[in-house]
Amino acid sequence: MNARLPVLCVAALACGVPLLSSTPALAEDCPSWFCDEEEAVEEEAEAEPETPPPVVVYQPAEAPPPQVVVVHQPPPKKKQAPPKKRWKREWGVNLRLQAALMGRDADDRQYYDEEERGMAGLGVGLRYRPLPHFALEGGLDIIGGRDYQRDDRVETALTFSGILFINPKDRLQVYALGGLGVSSARVVRDRSLAGTIDADSEAHYSYLGMQAGFGLEWRVARKTALNFDIIGFVRGRTDEDARYEYEFTHPDTGEQTNASGGGLMRLGLTFYW
Repeated sequence: MNARLPVLCVAALACGVPLLSSTPALAEDCPSWFCDEEEAVEEEAEAEPETPPPVVVYQPAEAPPPQVVVVHQPPPKKKQAPPKKRWKREWGVNLRLQAALMGRDADDRQYYDEEERGMAGLGVGLRYRPLPHFALEGGLDIIGGRDYQRDDRVETALTFSGILFINPKDRLQVYALGGLGVSSARVVRDRSLAGTIDADSEAHYSYLGMQAGFGLEWRVARKTALNFDIIGFVRGRTDEDARYEYEFTHPDTGEQTNASGGGLMRLGLTFYW
């Protein structure tokens, strides 16, 4: 028994050491002097940080390059002057009536009645108008009646004239004319009133002369015109008998001549094309 006592003491000491050593640990963990032991809870291991999702970088899609729209403006319109109306050469036919203008001789009235004299006729002319201001015309005229000496006369004239239009842009145009002419006449002399011997005789004359005058032409339509003019002429005889006899003899003075002159008043209608 005494031999076992030291062994028990050693064993008791050995068992008490752990108790003493564990008491301070319990006192630190328990706020009270007695604490029920709780089952130890295993601390969760710190969760490893999750891998962040990949960074997605959004780049805005590049806008397409702006579309270049080219608007072609039409070139500015040039103000063009209206086309000038070009003159077209014209041809025309003139139809006319005419009457002779005769002078009055006071000394001659004692032999003849003034109402016995008078001549009238008609004519036709072919007109060529190459320019607005100018025309050429060839005419054929026939006139008859009692001439200055009261003789029965029928005369045919062929004339060539130039016509100058003063204002061709107007509807009513003023013109002047001048030219040359040849004519022939058949005359039946009647001297019965004068008491001469050769009461009835026939003569044929030919003439060369000049003419000039002025007139008006009114365009009643684009290709139709009315005209009125007054023509004066002078002429001389060209037939062979002119060397031996004179056509005109003054009853008082006895003066003789083959030169003559006169006037015509004409009213016509011209058709152009």
